[in-house]
Amino acid sequence: MELFPLVVLVAAALYLLGVQLPTARVHLPLNNEIQSVEVESIGEAEQKQARERFEARWNRSNRIRTAVAIVTMLLLVVLMRLPGA
Repeated sequence: MELFPLVVLVAAALYLLGVQLPTARVHLPLNNEIQSVEVESIGEAEQKQARERFEARWNRSNRIRTAVAIVTMLLLVVLMRLPGA
């Protein structure tokens, strides 16, 4: 099997599983949850509590998503450098 199609498949799979899937499964639900918080009508303690429920999971998922996006981009750069690309 040629290297070019294999790298394309790996990059596509990484992007879909490591960037798009966490977006759909983690970020969108968390963003919807945090948007439902009525910041103006709750106290500081409740705001802190809402942030604590949201922040750690969102940040962890975002770090993973960012790392996978970087790896995917590097694979695509490698693709462009392959002979016949």
